[in-house]
Amino acid sequence: MAAATTSPAVAGGEKPGPLVHVAFNPFSTCFIAATATGLHVFSCADSLHRVLHWDDVAVCPCPADSGWKVVMAEMYNEAFAAVVFRRKKDGGSGGCVDKICLWCVPNGRMFPMDKDLPFDVVRGLCLAGEYMLVAGDDRTVLYEIPYCGSSVKKVKAVETAPNPLGAGALVQPDSGARFVMVAPQKMKGMLQVHRLADDHVYVRAHRSAAAAFALSHDGRLLATAGSKGTLVRIFSTSDGKLLQEVRRGSGRANIYSIAFSFDSKWLVVSSDKGTIHVFRINVELASASSESSSGHNATEAPSAKTPQRSSSYMKGLLLPSYFTSERSLAQFHLREGVKYLVAFSIRPNIVIIVGMDGSFYRCQFDPENGGEMKQLQYTVFFEQLGEI
Repeated sequence: MAAATTSPAVAGGEKPGPLVHVAFNPFSTCFIAATATGLHVFSCADSLHRVLHWDDVAVCPCPADSGWKVVMAEMYNEAFAAVVFRRKKDGGSGGCVDKICLWCVPNGRMFPMDKDLPFDVVRGLCLAGEYMLVAGDDRTVLYEIPYCGSSVKKVKAVETAPNPLGAGALVQPDSGARFVMVAPQKMKGMLQVHRLADDHVYVRAHRSAAAAFALSHDGRLLATAGSKGTLVRIFSTSDGKLLQEVRRGSGRANIYSIAFSFDSKWLVVSSDKGTIHVFRINVELASASSESSSGHNATEAPSAKTPQRSSSYMKGLLLPSYFTSERSLAQFHLREGVKYLVAFSIRPNIVIIVGMDGSFYRCQFDPENGGEMKQLQYTVFFEQLGEI
């Protein structure tokens, strides 16, 4: 398919500044691209096109002339988003302070969140249905949010290990569960999975710190990557059991993005190596109803000295996981060092990719033979100041 380009216009006809954040909505039907002073929403379900944009104006509760800049934006659907604004603390004492605003996209109105955050800086943000997960440096908070309103209710707050990347995951499944949320546990390499009020499971994911993780759309599977970035592991969220292990590569890498397909049959991973990997998921779970009713309530985190058994243990010997994990079925090669976010399209066997360099790709993989994915579309959706 021939390349297409579009240049988002801003007031005065100038090009927008550099992208500061890009994120898919949970359904992968659209994504939001943020600059320090603007928000741009693109539909990508079929063809790629910008559906609307917002630029800093007087009605914004965090105007740029008061020192506020957009640093992050997450979107639930084409009607609702959450935006993180940041500015330097008053008095020149150093440091920054953040404020979250809820954006009602159709009418363009923004409402500042009426609850004070338990930390100054937001490291990560997730939206799912009526819930919002906010990650700080050492604490993660779950809020219940109204539709296009400012009043929020704190549902749960958990302490975490240092979380500079703001790693967190949240889904609101259709199976009757209110939510499934995941955050780092205080012990290195462990994660905590929360469902209902007092129901939680600890997952021993990696020996190194957990750097990235994602939930399946039904909340039953959890995929994790450690700071080494060589292995991705898949766990059951009901009991923390390791179900499958796949290998991205042998060299260290920073994992940028992990996503499940809507039917939980595929997993896609991006890293700073520039290669997109698609893995086949080979796990079987009980019915969603029986699993959601058999939650595991853990009162203590497992001891750090307790060995974790997995498929890497064979005949009593601990073998390097590198030699027993599964390779990716399909790959797509892009520029190394560029941050790419990945997701599965609502159409089968289609991967969509958004880059912080302003690029958009739509690719197709062969579910039987795998290999290099076929590029269906390439678009420069965002021309920034300077070279891309």
